[in-house]
Amino acid sequence: MKPQAYERMKKLNNHLFEVNRMVHGLTASCLIGFVTVLVSELSAEPQHPGRTLDDPLWPEKAKMVSSTEGIIEAFWSRNGLAETRWQTEGPGLIERFWDRVEFRWDLEEETKADAHARIHRPYDLYIGDFEELVFRVNLSPDMEFKLIAENDSGQSFASDWTRGGLRHMEVAIPIEGERLSGVEIKFRADSADKTQTVELRWLMLRRPGIDWVGVTPDYERFIQRPSDPGFNPGLGVLLSEDEVDRLRELSTRAPYKDLIEAELAELKPWLEEKLDPVAPRYSLDAGWQAYGRPWDEGRSWDNRGLLQGYYGMLKRDPELLNDAARHLIRLAATDEWEEGFTTSSNFVEWAHSGFTFNTALIQSALLLDWVWDWLTPEGRAFVAQAMRDKGLAKIDQHRYNHANQGARFHKGIILARIALSQSRLGAPLDNRQILAELRSFESHFLKLINEDGTFVEEDGYGIGTLHIVLLNYIIIARATGLPINELIPERIVQSAHFHSDLHDELPHSVASFTAGILGENSLSRYHLSAAPLAWGDFYWNPAETAYFGLDWLWMEGVDAADVAEEEARSTLSYYPIGGWILRKSPEMSFTLDAGYWMKGGQTRPRKGNIEVSFAGEPFLIRRTSVSYRDPRFRATWRTRAFNTFKPKGKYQDGLNENERGAEVLAVESLKYVDAIEIDNHSAWLEGVDQGIRRLLYIEPGVLLVEDNYRFAEPGEGFQIWNSLDAIEDRGNGRYGIQFASGQAMLQLLNPESVNPIIAPNSVHRSGAVSDDGDGTLPVHSIRFETPSQKTHRVLTLISVWTGDERPELTQVTDGVVEVAGKDGVRIRIGYGDNVDHSASFGIKSDGQLTFVVHRGGEVIEAGAFGATYLRHCSRRMQSESAKLLLITEEDQ
Repeated sequence: MKPQAYERMKKLNNHLFEVNRMVHGLTASCLIGFVTVLVSELSAEPQHPGRTLDDPLWPEKAKMVSSTEGIIEAFWSRNGLAETRWQTEGPGLIERFWDRVEFRWDLEEETKADAHARIHRPYDLYIGDFEELVFRVNLSPDMEFKLIAENDSGQSFASDWTRGGLRHMEVAIPIEGERLSGVEIKFRADSADKTQTVELRWLMLRRPGIDWVGVTPDYERFIQRPSDPGFNPGLGVLLSEDEVDRLRELSTRAPYKDLIEAELAELKPWLEEKLDPVAPRYSLDAGWQAYGRPWDEGRSWDNRGLLQGYYGMLKRDPELLNDAARHLIRLAATDEWEEGFTTSSNFVEWAHSGFTFNTALIQSALLLDWVWDWLTPEGRAFVAQAMRDKGLAKIDQHRYNHANQGARFHKGIILARIALSQSRLGAPLDNRQILAELRSFESHFLKLINEDGTFVEEDGYGIGTLHIVLLNYIIIARATGLPINELIPERIVQSAHFHSDLHDELPHSVASFTAGILGENSLSRYHLSAAPLAWGDFYWNPAETAYFGLDWLWMEGVDAADVAEEEARSTLSYYPIGGWILRKSPEMSFTLDAGYWMKGGQTRPRKGNIEVSFAGEPFLIRRTSVSYRDPRFRATWRTRAFNTFKPKGKYQDGLNENERGAEVLAVESLKYVDAIEIDNHSAWLEGVDQGIRRLLYIEPGVLLVEDNYRFAEPGEGFQIWNSLDAIEDRGNGRYGIQFASGQAMLQLLNPESVNPIIAPNSVHRSGAVSDDGDGTLPVHSIRFETPSQKTHRVLTLISVWTGDERPELTQVTDGVVEVAGKDGVRIRIGYGDNVDHSASFGIKSDGQLTFVVHRGGEVIEAGAFGATYLRHCSRRMQSESAKLLLITEEDQ
């Protein structure tokens, strides 16, 4: 330890001894507050007046986020402007995303396998009280990094080379001196010909630890064992006595009995684990993994008490209820319900601490209800005081947080206020006040759902938020006595339909709620069997997500015999506000995202992106092709390039203040062909004057995708298709994908001169373990790079089949291909310049892409994109501006 630090710590420890002796019996939170003040006073350091955030040497001192640690760089904060101070040396690019900064390194540009890269920045920062510099990072096992620091005396301090892993990791190096003058981070990779992404999290200074003194609540004073045990909820906020009795009866019948026994068997070791009687220093969730400290990783919200209370009530088990009461008292005695960076740091622009307050309020309110008879009057008042002071007083400022967060935080606020009111431990609420809380919640929640049911945010966020907040309506309906159908907005049903169209699935809670409560039987087909009772089925946190058997009761009123599975059918759905175009077919299904992203939302920049599936299995994937629950999700959610065309080296802009995306120009579903056209040029901040994407879908199982781009300046184009399955070069411009349900073929029709690159995509890390045991699940890709020019036109023909039933494709002439469709028809597509079908079919147009559906030479329907006229014999379609023109059977 450095001499000056030792003297300060010696002085501090003497103070702590006196403090501990004098304030024995005070709460630990008081003590920690006093200690923090002392630490702040003892660590006074030289100031640099006038240094601002945009100064290249900012900050002038560490921002303390605990009694021993202070942040000096928060890469994940937009307010921190870290990317403007760090410089790269060698290959690589520093890029900002909505929640992180990444160093991206395209190793394919390197000429040797042991390639190096470096990022660095200067500092002029006081470090006299600190002993270590800590760097937090996330990078793949293919890379190594080294942290190097230098002080004002020219001394250098370095870590060893450290290999990346599959999670966030830290490296610490000792430092000495009075001032930090610079930091550099070096990277090296095992192999070339690959793109690497390094997620930069933070730099922190650390000094010797200060022992924390915890508090043990007076459990004997707060908890009682009633002589006549109550095994029903005392307040009935979420479950009534009748509902608990019905759940108990259901638990004796199949399949519910087996589900409960299996769940209890899984939970038994955890539920019976001995409880540490000392109230924890940290909250149930000390920030995200991305924002927490190393000891926070792997910590889940401690829902053991919540589940003990629920199962104790359901099984009439006094030991479980007694343990649940101890958990509740321990939670109420916790120093703070959040001590993560998001509470103590001013680096963040939105507070994940609200998640902690929300979780703690929900747990406290439900347990106060369920273990009511097991708490003394003092115990009930103790819990109520914690709910008011540690929860409601601090979460209220977060209720209007951006995106899904504010809607979720309203749930904790509503549940807590109603529980406190009904227990007479808080301010009384009448119906007018409760409905005002509902209006406050809906003013935020309904901003997340467009009028057509689509979600402003990523669809996974949207349905997840819907799943979580549906209980708000149940709680409010119980508290007010109002019929729930009068409280529910129509948009909830619309959003459920959208998600079911998009993913062919619904969370059990949403399907049960809409079918059982709202009578929307068309959605109940997704979940006719029982779901797990307490764990919920969408996220991992029962406090927020579990329905505790209410969904079982809702489904009781749905007659499964009346809800037959829908027959396999072909449909084309268009959601105009969200911009989603969905094509469902027994052979091939696809989704096209042509919508805008909204201010304040978290929709990802991927406009014009396509996902293609066969028999419900995605093989050409978009960012969230698989759900959070699927282990492959970690392999796809950060996939950098989507199944779309783009200027090489540019990305769509999702951080600007404008609402930008794609414009849908045409959506037409004919008898044998679906024709779609969008222009996504506005999704690029600059440099793209036209971004036309056209789709022709032909049953069974053929999709033609045309990308027609015009750049403001000459530049290279970049067409990429991502797949969870390996892609093989089958020769003659054809590329095959073999997957569980069948096979697919990608055939590049134009331009023929492009050389494809088949390789893993840039991000392929996963928390799951793959077959080869290395913990990675690759995302495969095939890339077509077009030469530098202003105009680019790429046509890809995609077909799927099982066995030997590959769709028949015929190359008629250059620029003309013919495809076999259903019912014996054939579809001839002209994609070359000045294609004229008049000789064969009497069809002529000035369009850039034409199609003719015929049977035995007889034209059934025809169309032309980018056309001002389309003529068939005496029939002529004409337009003042270029667009899609169609001739159908009715026109003949």
